[in-house]
Amino acid sequence: MLFFLLLFIILLFVFGLFLKESGPEENESKKDYIKHVFSDQNAVESAIQFAFGCLTLISYVCWVTYTAYGLSAFPVDMTKGKRHLDEERNDVLVELNQVKDKIKSIQDVRGTRLSSLNEKDRKEITKLMAEQRNLERKRETLESKATGFGRIMEMLQPFQLIFGLMFILLTVFIAVCMVLTLIDRAAHSWCGAKCGFILQYPQIINPLDTLMVITSKYFPLDLVVFTLIIIFIFYSTLYGITKIGIRFFWIQLYKIYPQRTQPQGLLLASVILLLSLLSLNVELSTLAPNYISFGSQTWEKNGERIPCNEDGVPAHCTITHIGTLISRLSLKMGFFGMYFYIATWVFLFAWLGGLIYSIVKRKGSNIEELLTDEDDLDNDENDLL
Repeated sequence: MLFFLLLFIILLFVFGLFLKESGPEENESKKDYIKHVFSDQNAVESAIQFAFGCLTLISYVCWVTYTAYGLSAFPVDMTKGKRHLDEERNDVLVELNQVKDKIKSIQDVRGTRLSSLNEKDRKEITKLMAEQRNLERKRETLESKATGFGRIMEMLQPFQLIFGLMFILLTVFIAVCMVLTLIDRAAHSWCGAKCGFILQYPQIINPLDTLMVITSKYFPLDLVVFTLIIIFIFYSTLYGITKIGIRFFWIQLYKIYPQRTQPQGLLLASVILLLSLLSLNVELSTLAPNYISFGSQTWEKNGERIPCNEDGVPAHCTITHIGTLISRLSLKMGFFGMYFYIATWVFLFAWLGGLIYSIVKRKGSNIEELLTDEDDLDNDENDLL
């Protein structure tokens, strides 16, 4: 797998060396900015950027699924909490008694030996006995959680509710900031769809962007705030992976369990997590566009001190490396910029769908991570493969 991944990256790099790039029509007012962005760029850098852009295109598949669902489900699930232990234990006991009664009714009629049963009854009683073992395992797990540490965690649920509400506000805040930036880019971009709606300078106030620019004047407060937001997105992505599992479209390949995940599943989960973080590099320019490109820099224009923008480059403002990278991809290969823009809207709709689903679904179980006999069988088969 690693060999094919390296081969794919090398092919992208070679293709990027010979790719003839095209960008938006020449814009006289942006001549200095465009010249500065592409200054000292050689063919090798262009090839690397092309490979980065192609990998980012692929990574958005993970971004709009696992990250979008994680950002919506993680805070809502934390707010709702788990089912009450006693209530869930009673439900398991009821199901267990029902299964035992079904087994007893078949054995009373057909006998207790499997050899005396016909094929249909043998399959039925085998299925019921597997279900009985799973329910017994659930009952034992719930009983162990109903004492000691489990009870303490149940008493701490009010604090979990408080943090859950805070995270809901944070994820809504992030989504609103992204929507404002997308609308601003569509309404005020100087090059339009040809460059993925690059924004000269924000004209619609982005709360996160404003917050980061203000806190950057009190270094390292801005780094602390931004690090916390990135950690939240990182953990939400990890949460989405554990809940959705490793899938190929609708086909479940691997489930993620604490200390019991298959090695192949862990490897694929790591790849998904890294790809999502690759998309995050691009999405930072949507979360806080001015801060990501210029930080807290300002320059004087017409006697007025204003935040840095493209008009101040390069004489008065210095653009960041990530701002330069995104500008190069969007200006010279407009397809990337347009793809990133559309994919961000898809991400927001996926996030909204995940939020609605998380709200309407029932509370999570205290034993969701418990393996069933079917899962054990699947894992054995995967080991053999």
